[in-house]
Amino acid sequence: MSSYWSTISLLSAVALAAAGVASAAQATREEGGETTRQLWDSALLARRAQAQAKKPASSEVQRLAQTLVGITVWRLRRARPEDDGTARVSIRGPAGVEEWTPERITAGTPLAEGDHIRVAIESARDGFLYVIDRDESAGGALGPPILIFPSLRTSNGRNAVAAGRPVEIPAWNDHPSYFTLRRSRPDQVSEVITVLITPQPLPDVSPASEPLRLDPERVALWQKTWGARVTRLEASGTKPAYGKSERDAALGLRALTLEDPLPQTMYRVETTERSPLLVNLSFGLGR
Repeated sequence: MSSYWSTISLLSAVALAAAGVASAAQATREEGGETTRQLWDSALLARRAQAQAKKPASSEVQRLAQTLVGITVWRLRRARPEDDGTARVSIRGPAGVEEWTPERITAGTPLAEGDHIRVAIESARDGFLYVIDRDESAGGALGPPILIFPSLRTSNGRNAVAAGRPVEIPAWNDHPSYFTLRRSRPDQVSEVITVLITPQPLPDVSPASEPLRLDPERVALWQKTWGARVTRLEASGTKPAYGKSERDAALGLRALTLEDPLPQTMYRVETTERSPLLVNLSFGLGR
């Protein structure tokens, strides 16, 4: 795997990009509360059940599910004796190879340069996933857009998504299988990650073996055309550590079931059922 995976500059505070992010025609908010989150969770679970049993969900559930994206950010910490039954990541350090455990964190959790993280994405609608990375300077200027998913190094470039079939970046068979938070330049203050789910594959966007630089004007057009208001809600009472069932689902060995944990953060994009879902995540880089 390219050294890109170990030097990509993801950051130290997880939050949705607001309207102030350059080129992002998208406002965000957090509202509703536990009742709304339960409604969204029910829609995602119904889509998981539908995918397993091949039974149609109700039209109301289908309409809501078409607007939902679940995203979990995992921060790695050194494994503990009580972590039995959790998935582990091996990291070579000064003292040799150590076992680390991914632990889910909420949006806005402070991170530090040198932290190791993973990102999991579960779509409640069928579609095709694209993830774009850009750095942001203190003046608000965005760097060149880099396509980090799909990649020929992960599932031979396949990027179809569906409920119960999470996509994790980096993949478990990538080397390394985590991002390390680092600045790419001295004036960088944050990283902007765009998660895009389209009904059909994007024309003329083909995965490569290495992260692919995209045309900035084209990405700006996507933001302008598909950017919409996004509502964010956090999960409560979910398992903090990464389970082996979640890893098996990320590896494509099984689908997530009704008993498996839900995504940590759910995003509802206020758009039509047939329009792409576009969510911007901004990771602010602290000292």
